Amino acid sequence: MDNSVENQEIAKTSGKAIASLILSILGFFLVAIPSIVGIVLGHIARSEIKKSNGSLKGNGLALAGLIMGYIMVAIIVIGVIASLLIPRLTSNVDDARQALTCTKMQSLSSSLKMFQLDNGMYPETEEGFHALVSNPDTDKYPDYSSSAYIQKVPTDSWGTEMVYLKTSNGFDIISAGADKKEGGEDIHYSTCN
Repeated sequence: MDNSVENQEIAKTSGKAIASLILSILGFFLVAIPSIVGIVLGHIARSEIKKSNGSLKGNGLALAGLIMGYIMVAIIVIGVIASLLIPRLTSNVDDARQALTCTKMQSLSSSLKMFQLDNGMYPETEEGFHALVSNPDTDKYPDYSSSAYIQKVPTDSWGTEMVYLKTSNGFDIISAGADKKEGGEDIHYSTCN
């Protein structure tokens, strides 16, 4: 037998490289802490393997642990940033929808005022916005416009039909708002101005 083969030491796998990979995998299930430890161990293992002159192996395991650890940390960072930005973005969307609903209400107010000018009164609450789409009573409204005041019953920015109420001094227009429930987050025309 050749003594050179017997005298060669068989390279053993670095325990830190194995631990790096295992901890980085666990980081996917136990959030980030094991991944961070896995990253540290991966760097230490790669350094020790490089300095071992071939007596340690497992560079690929350490590298895989590093990659998986960094991926988990990146996912956590993206998640934190998203959790901070998403509420702001949805808040801006709701504010924009509310502003658009108020703009629609102002346009409806103009149509209701035209109806009142032509007919001497506002439509009854029971007639609602349907009275602006077509004449509900030709005897009651003989001077109704030759064309409709609006094309269809209006909806708010959330797709819910707006409600018309005749009041003692005019009218009010109500949107159910984002929750789409009457009495919840209602938007009143009187509060839009």
